[in-house]
Amino acid sequence: MKLIFATSNYSKIAEIKSRIGAKVELGSLEENGIFEDIPEPFETFHENALNKARYVYNRLKISC
Repeated sequence: MKLIFATSNYSKIAEIKSRIGAKVELGSLEENGIFEDIPEPFETFHENALNKARYVYNRLKISC
């Protein structure tokens, strides 16, 4: 399974990779060609995370 972690923070990505193991291929935004900042226009973490996930999926058709 391939997932994209919607962050540019490589420390966060490394931490998650160490926890999920080898069954999931986890990539960063940059590794998948997304270099722009994804807007976070909402008031809650949940709404902003969902916005980022939708942006990534609509752009790459890969789960986020």
